[in-house]
Amino acid sequence: MLLRLSKYDLSRRDPRGASCNLRGAGLRTAAGVLLLLAATGLRGLEITLPIETTLLRESPLEGYSLASSLCMTCHSSDYVASQPRTLPPAFWKATVLKMKKAYGAPIPDSAVDPIAAYLEKTYGPEPAPKISSKS
Repeated sequence: MLLRLSKYDLSRRDPRGASCNLRGAGLRTAAGVLLLLAATGLRGLEITLPIETTLLRESPLEGYSLASSLCMTCHSSDYVASQPRTLPPAFWKATVLKMKKAYGAPIPDSAVDPIAAYLEKTYGPEPAPKISSKS
């Protein structure tokens, strides 16, 4: 199959001699996209999320308040709680780093370890620390 892409000839020929004009296909695709946008009124898509019914488990650990403010902007607490309790401690830190580096979560470097420690101790195999009602 020969593919010639020059500024003047955007055609593709297969061994049987049939050809396909890529320029025409591209214009039809662009026209279709523009028509679709015009039909929807060029307005943004509005998504209504369900009301959050659960919160992260409270903890005296520093990572609790950091996770509540930084992680819950994208995740529900159900997502965190649904992780298997048998995950090793390294999983939690790797996950926080992945959210920061791969997905662009706004987590400062100084918050990675406290958040990972909170998640590990609260949602990992180690029992969650008890909150004392006495001051």
